[in-house]
Amino acid sequence: MIKRILLTSSFLLFITFVAKAQEEHHDEGHETTHKKHSIAIFLGHTHVSKGVRENDRKWLVLPSWGLDYNYHFNHKWALGLHNEMIVETFAVEDSGGETLERSRPFATTLVATYKLSEWLGAMFGGGGEFSKEENFGMFRMGLEAGIELPHNFELLFTTNYDVKIEAYDSWNLGMGIAKKF
Repeated sequence: MIKRILLTSSFLLFITFVAKAQEEHHDEGHETTHKKHSIAIFLGHTHVSKGVRENDRKWLVLPSWGLDYNYHFNHKWALGLHNEMIVETFAVEDSGGETLERSRPFATTLVATYKLSEWLGAMFGGGGEFSKEENFGMFRMGLEAGIELPHNFELLFTTNYDVKIEAYDSWNLGMGIAKKF
């Protein structure tokens, strides 16, 4: 538990540092051209508080990959298709107390993003999580921080909270790289 708190605190401290650096960067008069499209790949860890291992309820931390596409209407709003795959098979306790098996579930969501600042965006949307055992509708909300890199690349840090309807909740921490075009 202490490890998770330290990791989360470090992540938030890093984001604060990035925000200050981004503000200073934009204050120097650097102007960037608005690109309409971006595609990103993420490496993440999905956290499930109601996981089941060896008939005991356990907090699970599961590796995941993400692939996102976004269309940017302007500097504030974007609409995207965000996809994530947990690369392990696991069991979870659903909202009714039943144990569900999940074999490498794949989630896809239609997400709107609103930029709160030059470097931070809030996301919300919905979609589904699909697995050979059972499919669930879901809602997603999250935050995404970005650091602009040369050649229209961006380093991204993201955290999402997913509510799987009548199933279970999870949250994800991820890091990725995006190409704007």
